[in-house]
Amino acid sequence: MTTTATLILFILLLQSISITTQTTQRDQPVNESLNEEDVEIFSSTNTTLEDGLIENLSVRSTQGFFQKFQRISVINSFMRDLANRFKPLVSIERIGSSFEGRDIILMRITSNSGANKPIFFMDGGFHSREWLSPSTVLFFAQEISSQYKTNKRVQKLLNTWDFRIIPVANPDGYEYSHTKNRMWRKTRSKIPGSKCRGVDPNRNFNFHWKEGHSSSNPCHEDYAGPKPFSEPETIAFSNYILKLKGRIKIYTGVHTYSQVWLTPWGYGNKRPRNHANITRAAQVASEAAFQVNKRRYKVENSFSNLYSIGGSTDDWSKAKGKVPYVYTVELPPSSENDKDFIGSGFIADKTMIIPVGKEMFHAFITLAEQVELMGFQ
Repeated sequence: MTTTATLILFILLLQSISITTQTTQRDQPVNESLNEEDVEIFSSTNTTLEDGLIENLSVRSTQGFFQKFQRISVINSFMRDLANRFKPLVSIERIGSSFEGRDIILMRITSNSGANKPIFFMDGGFHSREWLSPSTVLFFAQEISSQYKTNKRVQKLLNTWDFRIIPVANPDGYEYSHTKNRMWRKTRSKIPGSKCRGVDPNRNFNFHWKEGHSSSNPCHEDYAGPKPFSEPETIAFSNYILKLKGRIKIYTGVHTYSQVWLTPWGYGNKRPRNHANITRAAQVASEAAFQVNKRRYKVENSFSNLYSIGGSTDDWSKAKGKVPYVYTVELPPSSENDKDFIGSGFIADKTMIIPVGKEMFHAFITLAEQVELMGFQ
Protein backbone atom coordinates (compact mmCIF):
# COMPACT_ATOMS: atom_id res chain seq x y z
CA MET A 1 0.00 0.00 0.00
CA THR A 2 1.38 3.45 -0.92
CA THR A 3 2.04 6.20 1.62
CA THR A 4 -0.79 8.26 0.10
CA ALA A 5 -3.29 5.42 0.42
CA THR A 6 -2.25 4.84 4.02
CA LEU A 7 -2.75 8.53 4.80
CA ILE A 8 -6.25 8.52 3.26
CA LEU A 9 -7.28 5.48 5.32
CA PHE A 10 -5.97 7.15 8.48
CA ILE A 11 -8.02 10.32 7.77
CA LEU A 12 -11.17 8.27 7.13
CA LEU A 13 -10.67 6.42 10.42
CA LEU A 14 -10.40 9.71 12.33
CA GLN A 15 -13.60 10.99 10.70
CA SER A 16 -15.43 7.80 11.67
CA ILE A 17 -14.34 8.16 15.29
CA SER A 18 -15.49 11.79 15.31
CA ILE A 19 -18.93 10.95 13.89
CA THR A 20 -19.43 8.11 16.39
CA THR A 21 -18.56 10.41 19.29
CA GLN A 22 -21.01 13.08 18.11
CA THR A 23 -23.90 10.69 17.68
CA THR A 24 -23.59 9.22 21.15
CA GLN A 25 -23.54 12.53 23.05
CA ARG A 26 -26.87 13.10 24.83
CA ASP A 27 -26.00 15.89 27.28
CA GLN A 28 -28.81 18.42 27.42
CA PRO A 29 -29.76 21.17 29.88
CA VAL A 30 -31.53 20.01 33.04
CA ASN A 31 -35.02 21.51 32.99
CA GLU A 32 -36.47 19.76 36.03
CA SER A 33 -34.80 18.88 39.30
CA LEU A 34 -35.98 16.82 42.24
CA ASN A 35 -36.75 18.65 45.45
CA GLU A 36 -35.92 17.23 48.89
CA GLU A 37 -39.18 15.32 49.17
CA ASP A 38 -38.64 13.79 45.74
CA VAL A 39 -35.09 12.73 46.57
CA GLU A 40 -36.35 10.69 49.51
CA ILE A 41 -38.68 8.70 47.26
CA PHE A 42 -36.13 8.55 44.47
CA SER A 43 -33.63 6.88 46.78
CA SER A 44 -36.06 4.03 47.46
CA THR A 45 -36.66 3.30 43.79
CA ASN A 46 -34.14 1.50 41.60
CA THR A 47 -33.35 3.96 38.81
CA THR A 48 -29.82 2.79 38.13
CA LEU A 49 -28.72 0.45 35.36
CA GLU A 50 -28.03 -2.44 37.68
CA ASP A 51 -29.26 -6.02 37.34
CA GLY A 52 -28.30 -5.99 33.66
CA LEU A 53 -31.61 -4.35 32.78
CA ILE A 54 -30.20 -2.34 29.88
CA GLU A 55 -26.95 -4.18 29.27
CA ASN A 56 -28.72 -7.52 28.71
CA LEU A 57 -31.12 -6.33 26.05
CA SER A 58 -32.17 -9.22 23.86
CA VAL A 59 -30.24 -9.77 20.64
CA ARG A 60 -33.55 -9.62 18.78
CA SER A 61 -34.02 -5.98 19.81
CA THR A 62 -30.81 -4.90 18.13
CA GLN A 63 -31.38 -6.77 14.90
CA GLY A 64 -33.92 -6.62 12.12
CA PHE A 65 -37.20 -5.35 13.47
CA PHE A 66 -35.89 -2.33 15.38
CA GLN A 67 -33.49 -1.23 12.65
CA LYS A 68 -36.27 0.64 10.82
CA PHE A 69 -39.87 1.83 11.18
CA GLN A 70 -42.15 -1.06 10.26
CA ARG A 71 -45.45 -1.23 8.39
CA ILE A 72 -48.63 -2.33 10.16
CA SER A 73 -48.60 -5.87 8.74
CA VAL A 74 -45.06 -6.45 10.01
CA ILE A 75 -45.97 -5.01 13.41
CA ASN A 76 -48.95 -7.34 13.73
CA SER A 77 -46.77 -10.32 12.78
CA PHE A 78 -44.21 -9.24 15.36
CA MET A 79 -46.87 -9.18 18.08
CA ARG A 80 -48.10 -12.62 17.11
CA ASP A 81 -44.52 -13.86 17.23
CA LEU A 82 -44.05 -12.45 20.74
CA ALA A 83 -47.22 -14.20 21.88
CA ASN A 84 -46.06 -17.50 20.40
CA ARG A 85 -42.52 -17.31 21.78
CA PHE A 86 -43.44 -16.17 25.29
CA LYS A 87 -46.70 -18.00 25.90
CA PRO A 88 -48.41 -17.81 28.40
CA LEU A 89 -46.64 -14.63 29.55
CA VAL A 90 -47.73 -12.76 26.41
CA SER A 91 -51.12 -12.91 24.72
CA ILE A 92 -52.81 -10.78 22.10
CA GLU A 93 -56.41 -9.89 21.40
CA ARG A 94 -58.33 -7.86 18.87
CA ILE A 95 -60.25 -5.13 20.70
CA GLY A 96 -61.91 -3.57 17.65
CA SER A 97 -61.56 -2.55 14.02
CA SER A 98 -60.57 0.72 12.38
CA PHE A 99 -62.73 2.62 9.90
CA GLU A 100 -61.05 0.77 7.01
CA GLY A 101 -61.40 -2.58 8.72
CA ARG A 102 -57.91 -3.08 10.15
CA ASP A 103 -57.59 -4.91 13.44
CA ILE A 104 -56.75 -2.93 16.56
CA ILE A 105 -54.56 -5.35 18.47
CA LEU A 106 -53.71 -5.27 22.17
CA MET A 107 -50.93 -7.19 23.88
CA ARG A 108 -51.24 -8.41 27.43
CA ILE A 109 -48.00 -9.17 29.27
CA THR A 110 -48.10 -10.57 32.81
CA SER A 111 -47.39 -13.68 34.82
CA ASN A 112 -50.38 -15.58 36.21
CA SER A 113 -52.89 -13.81 34.01
CA GLY A 114 -55.77 -15.02 36.16
CA ALA A 115 -54.69 -12.83 39.08
CA ASN A 116 -56.46 -9.55 39.80
CA LYS A 117 -53.37 -7.34 39.43
CA PRO A 118 -53.05 -3.59 38.95
CA ILE A 119 -52.92 -2.68 35.27
CA PHE A 120 -50.38 -0.50 33.46
CA PHE A 121 -52.07 0.59 30.22
CA MET A 122 -49.98 1.97 27.38
CA ASP A 123 -50.72 3.02 23.82
CA GLY A 124 -48.82 4.28 20.81
CA GLY A 125 -49.64 5.46 17.33
CA PHE A 126 -52.81 7.46 18.01
CA HIS A 127 -51.26 10.17 15.84
CA SER A 128 -50.21 8.33 12.72
CA ARG A 129 -47.15 10.38 11.69
CA GLU A 130 -45.43 9.78 15.03
CA TRP A 131 -43.62 6.60 14.00
CA LEU A 132 -41.24 6.63 16.95
CA SER A 133 -44.21 6.02 19.25
CA PRO A 134 -45.19 2.47 18.13
CA SER A 135 -41.55 1.38 17.89
CA THR A 136 -40.88 2.56 21.45
CA VAL A 137 -43.94 0.77 22.83
CA LEU A 138 -43.01 -2.42 20.96
CA PHE A 139 -39.43 -2.22 22.21
CA PHE A 140 -40.72 -2.12 25.77
CA ALA A 141 -43.01 -5.10 25.12
CA GLN A 142 -40.18 -7.11 23.59
CA GLU A 143 -37.81 -6.47 26.47
CA ILE A 144 -40.08 -7.18 29.42
CA SER A 145 -41.15 -10.39 27.68
CA SER A 146 -37.66 -11.62 26.85
CA GLN A 147 -36.09 -10.71 30.20
CA TYR A 148 -38.71 -12.26 32.46
CA LYS A 149 -36.86 -15.54 33.01
CA THR A 150 -33.41 -14.00 33.49
CA ASN A 151 -33.89 -10.67 35.27
CA LYS A 152 -35.21 -10.52 38.83
CA ARG A 153 -36.36 -6.94 38.53
CA VAL A 154 -38.46 -7.75 35.46
CA GLN A 155 -39.78 -10.88 37.19
CA LYS A 156 -40.99 -8.82 40.13
CA LEU A 157 -42.50 -6.29 37.75
CA LEU A 158 -44.57 -8.85 35.84
CA ASN A 159 -45.49 -10.72 39.01
CA THR A 160 -46.94 -7.46 40.32
CA TRP A 161 -48.33 -5.73 37.23
CA ASP A 162 -50.57 -6.61 34.32
CA PHE A 163 -49.44 -4.71 31.19
CA ARG A 164 -51.99 -3.93 28.47
CA ILE A 165 -50.38 -2.39 25.39
CA ILE A 166 -51.82 -1.09 22.11
CA PRO A 167 -48.83 -0.33 19.87
CA VAL A 168 -50.84 1.18 16.99
CA ALA A 169 -54.14 2.68 18.11
CA ASN A 170 -54.79 4.32 14.71
CA PRO A 171 -53.79 1.67 12.14
CA ASP A 172 -55.46 3.32 9.11
CA GLY A 173 -53.68 6.61 9.66
CA TYR A 174 -50.39 4.88 10.40
CA GLU A 175 -50.51 2.94 7.14
CA TYR A 176 -51.57 6.05 5.20
CA SER A 177 -48.57 7.94 6.58
CA HIS A 178 -46.37 5.21 5.07
CA THR A 179 -48.02 5.03 1.67
CA LYS A 180 -49.49 8.46 0.84
CA ASN A 181 -48.78 11.30 3.24
CA ARG A 182 -45.88 11.12 5.69
CA MET A 183 -47.30 13.94 7.84
CA TRP A 184 -50.83 12.52 8.16
CA ARG A 185 -52.06 12.77 11.76
CA LYS A 186 -55.74 11.77 11.89
CA THR A 187 -57.85 8.69 11.32
CA ARG A 188 -59.11 7.97 7.78
CA SER A 189 -62.87 8.13 8.30
CA LYS A 190 -65.19 9.84 5.82
CA ILE A 191 -66.82 13.02 7.08
CA PRO A 192 -70.38 13.66 5.89
CA GLY A 193 -70.58 16.81 3.78
CA SER A 194 -66.82 17.26 3.52
CA LYS A 195 -64.20 16.30 0.99
CA CYS A 196 -61.66 16.10 3.82
CA ARG A 197 -61.16 12.90 5.75
CA GLY A 198 -60.24 11.89 9.26
CA VAL A 199 -60.59 12.97 12.87
CA ASP A 200 -57.91 13.70 15.43
CA PRO A 201 -58.48 10.77 17.82
CA ASN A 202 -56.81 12.69 20.63
CA ARG A 203 -59.62 15.28 20.47
CA ASN A 204 -62.51 12.82 20.06
CA PHE A 205 -63.22 11.78 23.67
CA ASN A 206 -66.27 12.95 25.60
CA PHE A 207 -64.52 14.98 28.27
CA HIS A 208 -64.44 18.71 27.49
CA TRP A 209 -64.89 17.72 23.85
CA LYS A 210 -64.22 20.43 21.24
CA GLU A 211 -62.87 22.85 23.83
CA GLY A 212 -59.55 24.64 23.63
CA HIS A 213 -57.14 23.78 20.84
CA SER A 214 -59.48 21.59 18.78
CA SER A 215 -61.18 22.38 15.54
CA SER A 216 -64.69 22.03 14.13
CA ASN A 217 -63.26 22.16 10.59
CA PRO A 218 -62.90 18.66 9.06
CA CYS A 219 -59.95 19.85 6.99
CA HIS A 220 -57.88 20.79 10.06
CA GLU A 221 -55.52 18.25 11.55
CA ASP A 222 -56.92 18.74 15.05
CA TYR A 223 -60.54 18.25 13.94
CA ALA A 224 -62.46 16.92 16.95
CA GLY A 225 -65.01 15.02 14.89
CA PRO A 226 -68.75 15.49 14.26
CA LYS A 227 -69.44 14.15 17.76
CA PRO A 228 -67.54 12.50 20.63
CA PHE A 229 -66.57 8.93 19.85
CA SER A 230 -67.37 9.30 16.18
CA GLU A 231 -64.41 7.05 15.41
CA PRO A 232 -64.33 3.26 15.80
CA GLU A 233 -60.76 3.59 17.05
CA THR A 234 -61.72 5.79 20.02
CA ILE A 235 -64.78 3.64 20.74
CA ALA A 236 -62.64 0.49 20.92
CA PHE A 237 -60.16 2.23 23.23
CA SER A 238 -62.79 3.67 25.57
CA ASN A 239 -64.78 0.44 25.81
CA TYR A 240 -61.68 -1.46 26.84
CA ILE A 241 -60.64 1.13 29.44
CA LEU A 242 -64.12 1.26 30.98
CA LYS A 243 -64.27 -2.53 31.16
CA LEU A 244 -61.21 -2.38 33.42
CA LYS A 245 -62.20 0.69 35.45
CA GLY A 246 -60.75 0.50 38.94
CA ARG A 247 -57.90 -1.83 38.01
CA ILE A 248 -55.90 0.48 35.73
CA LYS A 249 -53.43 2.40 37.89
CA ILE A 250 -51.20 3.91 35.17
CA TYR A 251 -52.01 5.16 31.70
CA THR A 252 -49.30 6.42 29.36
CA GLY A 253 -50.07 7.67 25.88
CA VAL A 254 -46.81 7.74 23.92
CA HIS A 255 -46.42 10.53 21.34
CA THR A 256 -43.84 12.74 19.67
CA TYR A 257 -42.38 15.25 20.00
CA SER A 258 -40.92 17.66 22.63
CA GLN A 259 -39.20 15.33 25.10
CA VAL A 260 -41.48 15.85 28.06
CA TRP A 261 -43.78 13.94 30.42
CA LEU A 262 -47.11 15.79 30.46
CA THR A 263 -49.42 15.55 33.47
CA PRO A 264 -53.17 16.38 33.68
CA TRP A 265 -55.20 18.39 33.26
CA GLY A 266 -54.90 19.46 29.65
CA TYR A 267 -58.34 21.05 29.23
CA GLY A 268 -57.63 23.93 31.62
CA ASN A 269 -55.32 25.39 34.20
CA LYS A 270 -56.31 22.98 36.96
CA ARG A 271 -54.66 20.09 38.78
CA PRO A 272 -56.09 16.74 39.96
CA ARG A 273 -56.08 15.99 43.69
CA ASN A 274 -53.11 13.62 43.43
CA HIS A 275 -51.12 16.02 41.25
CA ALA A 276 -48.10 15.96 43.60
CA ASN A 277 -47.82 12.16 43.38
CA ILE A 278 -48.35 12.14 39.60
CA THR A 279 -45.58 14.69 39.15
CA ARG A 280 -43.23 13.03 41.61
CA ALA A 281 -43.53 9.61 39.96
CA ALA A 282 -42.87 11.15 36.54
CA GLN A 283 -39.77 12.94 37.85
CA VAL A 284 -38.35 9.68 39.15
CA ALA A 285 -39.09 7.97 35.83
CA SER A 286 -37.54 10.87 33.93
CA GLU A 287 -34.40 10.55 36.04
CA ALA A 288 -34.24 6.85 35.19
CA ALA A 289 -34.48 7.65 31.48
CA PHE A 290 -31.71 10.24 31.86
CA GLN A 291 -29.29 7.66 33.20
CA VAL A 292 -29.43 5.65 29.97
CA ASN A 293 -28.21 8.20 27.39
CA LYS A 294 -28.04 11.44 29.40
CA ARG A 295 -31.10 12.75 27.58
CA ARG A 296 -33.25 14.91 29.83
CA TYR A 297 -37.06 14.68 29.74
CA LYS A 298 -38.90 17.55 31.38
CA VAL A 299 -41.97 16.99 33.56
CA GLU A 300 -44.69 19.58 33.09
CA ASN A 301 -48.42 20.09 33.29
CA SER A 302 -50.06 19.61 29.89
CA PHE A 303 -51.98 22.88 29.90
CA SER A 304 -48.94 24.88 31.00
CA ASN A 305 -46.60 23.23 28.49
CA LEU A 306 -48.91 23.33 25.47
CA TYR A 307 -52.34 24.93 25.44
CA SER A 308 -55.88 24.01 26.36
CA ILE A 309 -56.78 20.60 24.88
CA GLY A 310 -60.30 19.23 25.08
CA GLY A 311 -61.40 15.68 24.34
CA SER A 312 -57.95 14.19 24.91
CA THR A 313 -57.17 10.57 25.70
CA ASP A 314 -55.24 11.30 28.88
CA ASP A 315 -57.78 13.66 30.46
CA TRP A 316 -60.60 11.25 29.59
CA SER A 317 -58.71 8.29 31.08
CA LYS A 318 -58.26 10.25 34.31
CA ALA A 319 -61.80 11.62 34.54
CA LYS A 320 -63.92 8.82 33.09
CA GLY A 321 -61.61 5.82 33.36
CA LYS A 322 -60.67 6.74 36.96
CA VAL A 323 -56.97 6.04 36.35
CA PRO A 324 -54.87 7.57 39.19
CA TYR A 325 -51.62 8.08 37.26
CA VAL A 326 -52.04 9.48 33.76
CA TYR A 327 -49.36 10.76 31.38
CA THR A 328 -48.75 11.79 27.83
CA VAL A 329 -45.11 11.02 27.12
CA GLU A 330 -43.70 13.12 24.30
CA LEU A 331 -40.59 11.48 22.87
CA PRO A 332 -37.57 13.27 21.34
CA PRO A 333 -36.52 15.51 19.78
CA SER A 334 -36.97 18.29 22.31
CA SER A 335 -37.23 21.19 19.85
CA GLU A 336 -36.05 22.52 16.50
CA ASN A 337 -32.67 23.21 18.11
CA ASP A 338 -32.17 19.55 19.01
CA LYS A 339 -29.45 17.79 17.03
CA ASP A 340 -31.95 14.99 16.30
CA PHE A 341 -34.34 17.43 14.62
CA ILE A 342 -34.32 16.61 10.88
CA GLY A 343 -36.80 19.03 9.31
CA SER A 344 -39.78 18.01 11.44
CA GLY A 345 -39.84 16.67 14.96
CA PHE A 346 -42.38 14.09 13.85
CA ILE A 347 -39.97 12.57 11.34
CA ALA A 348 -37.50 10.73 13.54
CA ASP A 349 -34.46 9.01 12.12
CA LYS A 350 -34.48 5.22 12.42
CA THR A 351 -31.24 5.41 14.45
CA MET A 352 -33.32 6.83 17.34
CA ILE A 353 -35.45 3.70 17.74
CA ILE A 354 -33.13 1.70 19.99
CA PRO A 355 -31.67 4.58 22.08
CA VAL A 356 -35.13 5.98 22.84
CA GLY A 357 -36.47 2.47 23.37
CA LYS A 358 -33.83 1.87 26.03
CA GLU A 359 -34.68 5.13 27.77
CA MET A 360 -38.39 4.42 27.92
CA PHE A 361 -37.87 0.78 28.84
CA HIS A 362 -36.03 1.86 31.96
CA ALA A 363 -38.38 4.80 32.64
CA PHE A 364 -41.60 2.77 32.44
CA ILE A 365 -40.27 0.05 34.71
CA THR A 366 -39.19 2.68 37.22
CA LEU A 367 -42.57 4.41 36.97
CA ALA A 368 -44.38 1.18 37.81
CA GLU A 369 -42.12 0.60 40.81
CA GLN A 370 -42.62 4.16 42.02
CA VAL A 371 -46.41 4.04 41.76
CA GLU A 372 -46.39 0.78 43.72
CA LEU A 373 -44.29 2.46 46.43
CA MET A 374 -46.88 5.23 46.60
CA GLY A 375 -49.62 2.68 47.17
CA PHE A 376 -51.17 3.21 43.71
CA GLN A 377 -52.81 6.43 44.98
